[in-house]
Formats: sequence, C-alpha cells, structure tokens
Amino acid sequence: MLEEDFLEALGAAQPLYATKPTPGAENELKALEMTAKLQGRPLMPWQRLVGRVATEKDSFGNYKYKIVVITVPRQSGKTTIVMSLDTMRGIKYPGSKAFYTAQSGKDARERLFDLADNLQASPIGNEVIVHRAAGAPRITLPTGSRIHSFSPTPESLHGYTPRTVTLDEIFAFDSAEGNLLLGAVTPAQQTVRDRQLIMTSTAGTSDSTFLADWVERGRQATQETDTQIAYFEWSLADGLDPFDPSNWDFHPGLQGGLIEKADIAAAAESMSRGEFIRAFMNRPTIQKSDAVFDLKAWAELKTELSEPLRREVAIGFEVNADRSRAAIVAAWKNGNSGEIHHKVIRNGSGINWLAPTLEQLAEYRPTAIGADRYAQNNALVSELSDELQKEVVTLTPEHIKTACVAYKGRIEDGTVKHTGDGALTRAVSEAMSRPMGEGWVLSHNSPPEVVAAVVAVRLLALSKEESQPLIAF
Repeated sequence: MLEEDFLEALGAAQPLYATKPTPGAENELKALEMTAKLQGRPLMPWQRLVGRVATEKDSFGNYKYKIVVITVPRQSGKTTIVMSLDTMRGIKYPGSKAFYTAQSGKDARERLFDLADNLQASPIGNEVIVHRAAGAPRITLPTGSRIHSFSPTPESLHGYTPRTVTLDEIFAFDSAEGNLLLGAVTPAQQTVRDRQLIMTSTAGTSDSTFLADWVERGRQATQETDTQIAYFEWSLADGLDPFDPSNWDFHPGLQGGLIEKADIAAAAESMSRGEFIRAFMNRPTIQKSDAVFDLKAWAELKTELSEPLRREVAIGFEVNADRSRAAIVAAWKNGNSGEIHHKVIRNGSGINWLAPTLEQLAEYRPTAIGADRYAQNNALVSELSDELQKEVVTLTPEHIKTACVAYKGRIEDGTVKHTGDGALTRAVSEAMSRPMGEGWVLSHNSPPEVVAAVVAVRLLALSKEESQPLIAF
C-alpha cells in the first residue's frame, strides 16, 4: 500500500504528526495483521500505519527505527498494537524476549494477563503457557519466545537481552525517572541488532517531562530523513474547541469502532475539564507539582464512609465561573472520631438541575446548606424559593479563606475521608488557587466539586461554633 493510501484509509482521523512509510521498504505488516486477527482484534487503520512503519527493515534486515514513540488519546487501542507487535515477533522469531511495563508493575501485569487471556482463547491457546506468579509474570509462546511484564525500575532488566522493550504510559515519569529506565534498557538491548524500544502514552501533565522531551524529539524526527526515531501523534490541533463534537473526528478510536462520539460526550459530562482534555483530546494539562492539595495524602484517605443521619449533614454547592458546571457535596462527622466524611451527591453540566435538587435536599432538614459568596452562586440562590433563600448560608471572604486552609490541613493530617470517587479526586487534583489579601482561596475556575467540598466541610465546622455565626442572605 502506498503512503497516500495509508493516510486515505485513516479518513478524518489524520495524525497531527507521523513518520511516513518508506516506499518499498521490507516490513512485517502482514505478519502483524495475522497476529492481531489471531487474537480476535483486527488492526484499525491507525494501527496499520504504525505497524507498517514500526516494522520496516533496513538494508541489513534489522529494524530501521530503533525507537518508536506513540501518543494517542484514551480508548484508541495503543496497548493492543504494542502487544500485537510483541506477539508477532515472538511467533516470527523463536526464542526471542519482549518486556513490557507501564506506570506501575501492577498495571503492567494486568495488561500482560489481558493479552494472555486473548491468546489462550485463540487457536494457539492450548500451546500458550502463562506464568502468573507476582515475581516473574510472563507468557511463553509455542515458539519458546517469552513476553514479560516488569516493574518500571532500573534493576528490573538486569541480566536480560530483550529484542523489544515497551514503556507504556510514560506520562507517569518525570525526566529523572524516565532516564533511569532508559539507562537500564539501553545496555540490556545493546547486543541485540534487531532491537526496538517502543514508548507510548496519552498526554500527561507538565510534570510529565520525560514524555514532553520525547514528544519534542519525535515531532522533529518526522521532519528528518536520517533518523532512528519513528513518531506518531493523534491529538486535537491548537485553536480548536475540545468540547465541540465536530472537532473529535481526529480520535483514531472512532474510525475503528472502538469508541463512539456518544462515549466521548459522556466522558466530557462526567470528567473534569482538564482531565477530559488530557485523556480524550490528548493535550497536556496542569502539573501535579502545582497542585493546591497534597495528592499523595489525598489518595491515602479513601475509605468506606459511615451512614449519617440527615440532620447531621452539611451541604455545600458551587456553580463554576462560566456556569458550565455545578456540584453538590455532603459532609458529616464520623461519630466521635473527629474525622469528617464527605462525598459528591450530584454534579453535572449546566445549572438548570441545581436549584430543584437543592429544594429537594432542603426537605431533609440538613444541618446547613451553603456556598461561597460570589456572583454565580448568588444568582443561583436568587432562583430558590423564598423559604430556602433564608436558610442558605454563604461564606464571607474571611470564612472561605479559613475554609480552604482548614480543608488543606485536614487532607494533610488525615482527618477528612472520601470514597475515592473519580469526580472529587480529579477536582482536588485540578484545584486552582488565587491570592486573597495575605492568604489564598480556591479559584472559581476550579472544578466545582472541590469548592463545594471545601464549603460543606466548613459549614459543618461552623454549625458547631456558636462564636462563629453563619451569614445568610
């Protein structure tokens, strides 16, 4: 197939950057396609392009590209293509070894075992041996070739000489971590002439400096003729609205039927703005090191929440700055432990649903209902019934400053718990702050779930402090 034919087959899902097929170059695309069909997962058009280029041979019969970098949105099938490459090479080259890792050893094992399940359900399943022991997970193919998963540590490849090494989801590594891994991969593969390193990822944060470096190098490589780097990127072009469905056709999973626009729309509804853009538009978002809250501490606060009485619950709500989203969070004390439990009651796009929901919640007579005092929340409160308007509490600037600092402190000292709900966790990770006087508060450009959470927790504290009267409309 000619270069233009590969691109034409992609339809609207054109790559933003891609290494072009070398006309007439020997390659292993047919073998790769047969392997993918063997697993019941025929290659999609974008995977065929990648497979065609990644398996090109040079004049000595070795792989032309020693490094292949692939960055695509979530739900594109990137793990499928790299696992198919490993399997194809294991069948074609008896006794070869391939090693695969991801952001953690656990993630790598799970994906290896997904491949194992597919292979064992295939026509060669009876001849595939799977070793599931935690210390040495691997698949042994009928040819004696092995596919291993490994933890992303420099020591993991010691003593091995793999033909192929795959580093998946490299957004999880900063430059130091990624380069330590490469420091282990390079000598392990040095004596293998027909070697290849494959690195894949969806976009990360600006903490993802290892990925950012390879994106820059890969983009440059697509403009060069004498390079050992093949690079492929499907992401939303600059200047396009990430929430306009007419701009989603670039997503390579759409063309292969792996995902539909309705699925992307559902993700846009349920995910925070930043995480949606990162995951489904394949654009980098804010960095973890700039996070307002301690995300490592937050991750350790996941627990099974207690069941409160309705009158013990404080309810916080928030309309974000552009009125595109809103959220309601409930908070309550866990017995006499001093811990506060909280969770998202409801969140979603728009605000038409918010006032009716607050009216319903008010019927349960919670200990307090309130929000940060600012224009968008004030406008929402004006839509409530006269009775509820009198009950709604708004936090003054000084109270909201205290609320933000207190919430941050509770995360750090472990006295606020959550269910691990994705919406609240993403909101906490993407929270943005702004200065206020000599302190700081959360920006209303933050995801509304985190602001509502801060308010709910503060209202709970204020309800117990007679010396801190609540301020009502």
